[in-house]
Amino acid sequence: MPMNQPQPQPLPAEGYIRAKALAPMMGIAVVTLWRWAATGKFPKPVKLGARATAWKAEDVRQWMASKNNLAA
Repeated sequence: MPMNQPQPQPLPAEGYIRAKALAPMMGIAVVTLWRWAATGKFPKPVKLGARATAWKAEDVRQWMASKNNLAA
């Protein structure tokens, strides 16, 4: 992995996670994450401020759990 790419971090227990941290964790590109949210394949993000948008960690966990249940 090139040095300029962020290393995936664990999903926080609570709070919010930004696209730049969430996308690598999921193994997808940031643009894919935004596309999935826009088309309803992924939970909608929350606007935190004028220039800050993030996803609730709880919503991401629920989405991941639903995907795991479908795969089982």
